[in-house]
Amino acid sequence: MTSPALRKRRYAPLSDYQHRMLSAALDPNTPDAFHQDQTISWALKVTPGVSSRTLRRAFDKLVERHDSLRLRITQISTGWHAEILPEHASGLLVEDLGDMSDERQQAAVMSFCEAPLTALSERMFDMRLLKFGGAGDVILARIHHAIIDGYSVALLLEELLKHALSMPVTDVPLSHVDFIAYRRNQLDENASAKGEFWRKALLPLPKRLPVGRQAKGLPPLSTRNTGPTNTLRNFLKPQTVALIKALAETTEASPFCHLYAAFCEALCAQAGQDRVLVHSILGRRNAAVASFIGAEMLLLPIRYCKGAGPAWVSQQLAASSEMVPTRAFCAETPTGRELQAEGGDWYRFLVHIPTPTGRMSSSPFRKLFEGALEGKVSFGFVTLERLALPKTTETDFEAQLNIYPALSGPQASLIGDAAGWSTADLQGLAEEIEGHVRGYH
Repeated sequence: MTSPALRKRRYAPLSDYQHRMLSAALDPNTPDAFHQDQTISWALKVTPGVSSRTLRRAFDKLVERHDSLRLRITQISTGWHAEILPEHASGLLVEDLGDMSDERQQAAVMSFCEAPLTALSERMFDMRLLKFGGAGDVILARIHHAIIDGYSVALLLEELLKHALSMPVTDVPLSHVDFIAYRRNQLDENASAKGEFWRKALLPLPKRLPVGRQAKGLPPLSTRNTGPTNTLRNFLKPQTVALIKALAETTEASPFCHLYAAFCEALCAQAGQDRVLVHSILGRRNAAVASFIGAEMLLLPIRYCKGAGPAWVSQQLAASSEMVPTRAFCAETPTGRELQAEGGDWYRFLVHIPTPTGRMSSSPFRKLFEGALEGKVSFGFVTLERLALPKTTETDFEAQLNIYPALSGPQASLIGDAAGWSTADLQGLAEEIEGHVRGYH
């Protein structure tokens, strides 16, 4: 850990992910669609209402504890840095909008989400309390991906509730500066072994799959041409869900690995090729970052060979998770240059669990979170309802499989770049995925 004096330093280095977000923000050709995808928004309707004094106290304590929530990216004489503000740039914003119908409430909430945040926004985290008279209040939060990940969202919500309820929060959170130092130490550990592992695991690269944008003669997706997406939600049929759950109980592979393998097999089948490069995102495992609100995301790429199956995916993910973070993916390395060459499929396909179910299951507010995810939950005289905040762009990958674990069995959605993947294309991919799940049986 760094000294208290260093932790209070006004300027600090940026993380690699923040550098990527900064490059996109500085590029005048980056469309709003990319920034919209990187802006995480959530809204919670509370009836009969929320005390603005209580919520402001909770907000102030939250941003005081976590300096990433006070972070903005600033250029000084030595280059671009993370500036840690002594206090939040705006504090909690409270607006009294008066009584409205549900439809007008939704429109009012959505109006605050129209302009996306970027890595150069004056504040990358803001929270509003929108008061709608007798119709209840809405807590609306928006935060840029440069300073948060899925795990952090769960941590943020939990701490906000604890502060609002005057519950103790005793652990000392990891600061942004300490996280940067921690990450640099991780990168230096076994650097050569990591580089060799990824060279063997990923090379030679699969040829670019002739599906989606490639099949339609479109250039690869990038920050400069990110656009609207199409989504096929909850496509798994009940019999497929039951089968995946049964397979997970009788094999060493989780539902995630069964669906991951089926997604890879479906892409290979549609492309007529026997290999595909697919990413996932490693969840937090180290106690050192358990208290950190920030973007700690680590990409795990896998070169999947047709017929490998879910057990191989499970083994490969376990082995790969020990080999990150790494500099092997950087463009400055031989492996990185090959990975990011125009003819490859780097950063094209993703399998992801967007809801931090593991972190939520360990929370004292687990049942509250689970109820809110379903849409509405009540306790005493208070009702909480999560409001839908639809976005036209939901991913910057070309095709993404989202998996939603539940006790009743997994469910999944497909998201694809609209220019490359029509709704019919996604439906065809979904049918292939379900067919491959049945094939494993």
